[in-house]
Amino acid sequence: MNIDFLELLNDYDKNFCRNKCYILTNYSEKPFEIIFNISDLHHLFGIHKISDIKSMNWIAKVRSNNFSLETYSKKDLINIIPRIESYYFLREIFIENKVNTLILEKDINKNTMKLSLVFSANNSKQKYVVLGLRKDKRGYYRPVTLHVSRVDKYRSCRKTKIINIEWI
Repeated sequence: MNIDFLELLNDYDKNFCRNKCYILTNYSEKPFEIIFNISDLHHLFGIHKISDIKSMNWIAKVRSNNFSLETYSKKDLINIIPRIESYYFLREIFIENKVNTLILEKDINKNTMKLSLVFSANNSKQKYVVLGLRKDKRGYYRPVTLHVSRVDKYRSCRKTKIINIEWI
C-alpha cells in the first residue's frame, strides 16, 4: 500500500486549514462556521488507532518522509485504509460542492459520538462515507471523525439543505 501522506497533508493544509468555511443552510440564517487544523488529519485518518505517535510528531514524520504504513500489520490497516481513501470526501463537500445536504445534531437519533453536523454519502463500493463535525467551546465546528460504514446509519435522519459554502 503506497499512500502519499505528504501530498494529502499538503492538500489539507493548503485547501482547508488556511481559511474559515461558512455553510449556509435552510435551517438557520446564521451560517455554521467551520475551522480546520492540520493536527486533525492524524485523527481523521485513524493513525491514533494503530500508533501512539502524537499528532504533531506524526506531521513532522510525514513532512520528513519518515512515516509509512509498511511497518503495520494488515489487521491494523483494515480499519484505517478506508478512512484514508475517503479523504477526498472532504473536497467533495467543501470545495467541489457535490454534497448538498447535511444532518444536524437535533435530527440524529442515536448520537453516540455527540456529533453536531454530519455529512454522509454512498461511495462506489456500496459503503457509506461519514464526516462528522463537533461544535467546540468557542462555537466553531471542527471535523472529528471520517469513517466508512456498511450501514447507512443516517438514512432515516432528516436532511438539511446546504444553500451555500463560502471560504473566507
